[in-house]
Amino acid sequence: MTIRTVLLSLQALLATPEPDDPQDAGNNNILQNNFLAYFVIIITVVANQYKKDRKLFEKTARHWSNVYANGPNAEPECDAAVKSLVEMGFPEEKARSTLSTMHWNTSDALESLCKG
Repeated sequence: MTIRTVLLSLQALLATPEPDDPQDAGNNNILQNNFLAYFVIIITVVANQYKKDRKLFEKTARHWSNVYANGPNAEPECDAAVKSLVEMGFPEEKARSTLSTMHWNTSDALESLCKG
């Protein structure tokens, strides 16, 4: 798989999001080393948040926008949760993505990080 293929796939997903069918993410443990599979897992989480809990979706979107695009609105609760897991020795990116997946519940994220 080339960077071009990944970027074209990303462009297609962003241009025509399908929250009712975000693709089958499969088993997270098997796919964790595959960037595209990991991306599909995140898209699945975001799509589920969008459909089931709009406030959580917006909170996650504000946090990710602030972190990766210097967005204007920080999410102090999310920042504190990431910081707490980083202080425990987990990589920042892994802490952030796991927290997003676990609806920003630090205990659930910690459990997931310790398992996998």
